[in-house]
Amino acid sequence: MFILLPAVAKREFSAFISRSSCNITKLSLQGISISHVDLISALRLILSLKELSISNSKVSEHYNPITPEFITSLHTSGQSELNIFRLPLVPKLCVLSLEFEGTAFDDAMFIDMISSRWLPDPEYATLHWCRLPAISSVKVPVANSGRDSLQTSTVLG
Repeated sequence: MFILLPAVAKREFSAFISRSSCNITKLSLQGISISHVDLISALRLILSLKELSISNSKVSEHYNPITPEFITSLHTSGQSELNIFRLPLVPKLCVLSLEFEGTAFDDAMFIDMISSRWLPDPEYATLHWCRLPAISSVKVPVANSGRDSLQTSTVLG
């Protein structure tokens, strides 16, 4: 499946989420080609999201959503170039599962992002409109990485 969101589709998705009274708490994207820019834009609209699962299995590298920019946008500092609001993406995130295939996974960046969500700075967290919850579960199988440093990690807080 390939998803490329043109401007019209982005506006329609945004309008749908704005009109909808449902709270989306779980989202799973498995083998879906979507750019990290479009993924971040979509996730920015789903403030109620608590569980996120993404697999880049069988996705072309050009439309791989699991990029350093995506990982940075999940950091509680909100210091991503794509984050004009300076709020962390998916502020209520408690469960994260990323299935990564490839060789360009930045372990240090990922660990820094998880650390920021696992033990959020209480002073920083209270500056947001909602208190940031600590992430409670992380699962990251890394395939084809050519290394054994981060094969499957599950963290429970």
